[in-house]
Amino acid sequence: MTSIFILLLVTVAGVNLVFAPCTVAAYDVSKIVWVSILVAVMLIVWCVQVLNTNRFCGFSKTKTLNLGLLAYIGIVIISIVFSDDWVVNFVGFYKRQAGFISLIVYISLFIISANFINRRNAQVLISTLVWAALAACIYGLIQTFGLDSLTKVEGRIFSAFGNCVFYSAFLAMAMPCMYYKIFKAEALAWRIVYVFMLAILIANMFNTQVRSGLIAAFVSSIIFLYFSKVITLSKKNVLRVGVIGAGVFALGLVILYIQGYSFIERIFSYVNYQDRICMILALPAVIKNNLITGVGSEGLRHVLVYKSHVTDNTHNVLTQQLISYGVFGFLAYIYLIKCFCCDVWKAYKHEHDKLLITVLFAGCVSFFVFLQFNPSHIAITATFCVLSGAIYGIKNNSEYGDILSF
Repeated sequence: MTSIFILLLVTVAGVNLVFAPCTVAAYDVSKIVWVSILVAVMLIVWCVQVLNTNRFCGFSKTKTLNLGLLAYIGIVIISIVFSDDWVVNFVGFYKRQAGFISLIVYISLFIISANFINRRNAQVLISTLVWAALAACIYGLIQTFGLDSLTKVEGRIFSAFGNCVFYSAFLAMAMPCMYYKIFKAEALAWRIVYVFMLAILIANMFNTQVRSGLIAAFVSSIIFLYFSKVITLSKKNVLRVGVIGAGVFALGLVILYIQGYSFIERIFSYVNYQDRICMILALPAVIKNNLITGVGSEGLRHVLVYKSHVTDNTHNVLTQQLISYGVFGFLAYIYLIKCFCCDVWKAYKHEHDKLLITVLFAGCVSFFVFLQFNPSHIAITATFCVLSGAIYGIKNNSEYGDILSF
């Protein structure tokens, strides 16, 4: 393993686990600093390798994606120039995670992943995510039983994320990785261990009581099981999956029942969406007035204020893209999704280990489904960049020196 790949593993594991409880925004600033520093270090090491080898590689096999990324970056820059506060849009406002600098960090992480992850070390990445998820779940269990002395938890656990919503999103993205380890384990003992770890993960998922996380986990699980069933799994294994799934689902219900909270009650509990309804009703006028350049990634707070509440996110990634970067930014975003799906399908058709592509794609789908109901977060965005980059690395037989440069 190269030093950069090791740093990638440290990045994706650490961003989901690190936090600084004695600081302001303990669960956000610490994570973006962690990712930014490690990405900067990886870029420096990469540049040194380029100078030593006199080679600079690039996405020679994915030029359509290159053009889409360049167009998207250009449109974001234009929206910043025409925004009401270009400084805030450049550095980010909400916990320093949504500005142009963060966008460059995430794209850099994606490009690095596409160069230094291949089919041989992608399984190490999956194992890293599995064990990182287990560590987060253990901390979640500590919070569940009221043993956490660092933070005060009232009802819904959030582990090292500070927010139960983002924690559930990470668990949903890690769940297909657990499936992969279960079916790839050669020894029965290890398979039992991974099933037990999956049960702990799902128990934590129920304890977050986040509906969007459950939806994301359900959709990604269906995708994983469908493509796995078609290609690699026998009917016997599919039945085994059903039995295991029913068992861990029942375990989650039992845990919630012991805690005195009905899962059904949570699913159908009343939520006051008055703020979001007001925001949705106001969005058409905002879009009409900023159709070309948008308002910038942090501009919504300047144009949409009602009552005493100020909002900076629509809780839906598609409308957020349209409002932030205008119609051209929205079209560029849709184009990137189209390129990604087409490239995943090509990788799936040509890769002999189709289960490997399936698990990475299922994790990415979980992220996108989650974004239809919530804003993004540093940890899950960084995880998505690494997972999606790994798909391109496998597709292009990623080995440093073979594929990357605009």
